[in-house]
Amino acid sequence: MNKSRWIALAVALLPLPAMGQAPPAAANTAAQDFEALTVAATAGNADAANELGQRYQYGRGVPANAAMAYRYYLQAAQAGHVAAQFSVGLHYSNGWGVPRDYALAMKYFDLADRAGSAAATNAIGVLYAAGNGVPRDDARAFSYYERAARAGYAVAQRNLGNFYEYGRGVGQNFALALQYYSQAAAAGNAAAKRDLAELYANGRGVARDDAMAFKYYTEAAQAGDTAAKAGLGYFYAVGRGTPRDYARALQYNREAADAGNAVAAANLGDQYAYGQGVQRDDQIAFRYYAQAAKSGNAAAQYNLAGFYAQGRVVAKDDAAALKLYEAAAKAGNVPAQTALGFVYQNGRGVVQDDAMAFRYFMQAAEAGNANALNSVGFFYATGRSVPVDHAQAMKYYQLAAAKGNIIAKSNIGLQYEYGRGVPQDYARAFQYYSEAAKGGNGAAQNSLGQMYKNGRGVPKDIDKARDWFMAAAKSDFPASYFNLGLIYRDGLDGVPPNPAFANELFAQAVALGYTQAASFIVKPGASRSLIDEGAPARAQPVRLTGASVPQGPRLALVIGNSAYAPNLNTLSNPVKDAKLMADTLTKAGFTVMPRYNLNVVQMKEALVQFVEALRKAGPNTTALFYYAGHGAAAGGVNYLIPVGQAIRDESGLQTYGQSADDILKLLDSARPVTTIVILDACRNVAFSGARGSGGGLSQMDARNGSIIAYSTAPGRTATDGEGLPNSPYTAALAETIRTSPEPVEILFRRVRARVIEQTQNAQTPWESTSLVSDFSFRPQ
Repeated sequence: MNKSRWIALAVALLPLPAMGQAPPAAANTAAQDFEALTVAATAGNADAANELGQRYQYGRGVPANAAMAYRYYLQAAQAGHVAAQFSVGLHYSNGWGVPRDYALAMKYFDLADRAGSAAATNAIGVLYAAGNGVPRDDARAFSYYERAARAGYAVAQRNLGNFYEYGRGVGQNFALALQYYSQAAAAGNAAAKRDLAELYANGRGVARDDAMAFKYYTEAAQAGDTAAKAGLGYFYAVGRGTPRDYARALQYNREAADAGNAVAAANLGDQYAYGQGVQRDDQIAFRYYAQAAKSGNAAAQYNLAGFYAQGRVVAKDDAAALKLYEAAAKAGNVPAQTALGFVYQNGRGVVQDDAMAFRYFMQAAEAGNANALNSVGFFYATGRSVPVDHAQAMKYYQLAAAKGNIIAKSNIGLQYEYGRGVPQDYARAFQYYSEAAKGGNGAAQNSLGQMYKNGRGVPKDIDKARDWFMAAAKSDFPASYFNLGLIYRDGLDGVPPNPAFANELFAQAVALGYTQAASFIVKPGASRSLIDEGAPARAQPVRLTGASVPQGPRLALVIGNSAYAPNLNTLSNPVKDAKLMADTLTKAGFTVMPRYNLNVVQMKEALVQFVEALRKAGPNTTALFYYAGHGAAAGGVNYLIPVGQAIRDESGLQTYGQSADDILKLLDSARPVTTIVILDACRNVAFSGARGSGGGLSQMDARNGSIIAYSTAPGRTATDGEGLPNSPYTAALAETIRTSPEPVEILFRRVRARVIEQTQNAQTPWESTSLVSDFSFRPQ
């Protein structure tokens, strides 16, 4: 009996309203309709029973109730209703309202399949594909999918495309995968649209096409496909197929994560961990990573392990980190395999085990991980768990170097310098050391210093040696402190001997783990170690940074902005910090222009006045710009924020903020011989929190003759020091300027050490330098 027939029968059984009586309300009509269905189903009408099953299944007009849905579907199925037979099969297959029973699911699917239900045909294919209630049989699954697909069933077309894409039950064929996905997508199947997006995104069987991938992700997401929303969120976050849009990325990732998608939750973790379109928040990042990791997402497991390994948000827990790394590595996550290599190599939370370390490094190396490739090379070069084999070491170093790994380039330089696995070749050694040194590798910088010091492959040049040792020391490469110490102990090639400073350099080498330097620490006139007696008295300061230039006038512009309320949060210390710096710099011989709580116009006027003063000062002038207050970044540009202006977003920041790049250009225009820029501002979007919140300032490269000093490292936050007389950074800086006569690069390193100690590693100051002449705040 069709639906119109059982409706007609049900209506005939209902009392008719009296002549002239108003028609019943809509609610009454719905209730009567449901009652009519119930009466018809009770009378044996299969269509009515199936309809009641659907209403209970989907909660249409009644509360959803899987058991009641099953009861009515079963009644209709036993009466031969094909759609109901399929629905009963689904209930048994999924355990909806009844205990899961694949045998009974197969029975009812088979009944519906024999009656021509393409949905049931596809469902039987699913049972064979998963091996549910039957032996897994991809070939049989394929045959059922193919039959249902020929009948035009979109879900089966999508499943058939999947089998062709991955070669299940049939030879892999991307062209046919594309064909069947396209058929299903044209019929509106959202999952097939997402499959097409991933083919184009990954270039599987088609040329990679981010625009097409974005198109299909968008269509699938709009159709409600959760995984497509996660893919769309990723595309917006990285700018693939569409301009980067962190806000849209956040929207789609949240929607997908809230629906339980682990990939989206992991992506949200990334957005909060790196401040992409949101305030940087490790707590929220940790929560999303944990959500994704619990669902088995390997990338999230790897990132969560990092939180435990570093003690971020949670207490440091090497055992928890190890467990997560192992789970991620087992799932094939290459960074986790590499991390496990380092865990076993260094014995972090486990017994140190070179064999296990090598095993994990090799797994990751075979997947092309550059760090792992370099580590495998190192194991062969040093004979750790494998026989020494310099040819193999060179092979892996070269593979890592080809991927841009600068440590591998330094190691290749070492191989060429000493003829390990290759003929000795100083020129090639110098080439690779130089490439790695330009990338900031301390070992390579130290090796270049040794080559210049000893005249190995290059003309002997103690000044260049000293410069490279100094560069390596900025990276805290231990041996570089020792080598510098030797230069100043012995007074090599015109460098005045300075035993006190040499002692200090040797002590720093020991502190960083270069223990052989301990025997070189000797007090003038004595022969025993001074390690336990404190730092020796400093002698005449030693210039390490480059050519000596006569010191001319010293001018400083010092700005402190605190009074941001009500537009931004007021800061406790910037004005006090600026006053401390103004006093400290005045005592260090600077002519200081102190300025406090400047608005937009006043900041620009102060900069103009300062630049005019620099131009009038003449040659060999030192220019110092100090700023304390809110700082923020927008579009890759850093801005210092004036007081008295409502800045609520990046547009306001770009309109009213003072560009740090413009400040550098203004200072350059006055042609000072040395430029020092000091920013004690939180490296974040400063719309809430202590000195700001968000993703941090963008990195600025120091121009020739300048050094830029930040109160904290890129992507990290600096404390305002609320409740303290000054911020930790400015307090340490002022104290170091008062007491330390060393070159400015060493001075800032001392400041960094003090701040790290005082903030218990929560804040790490950072510098970018391209100084070409010597400078000391307290020359002697």
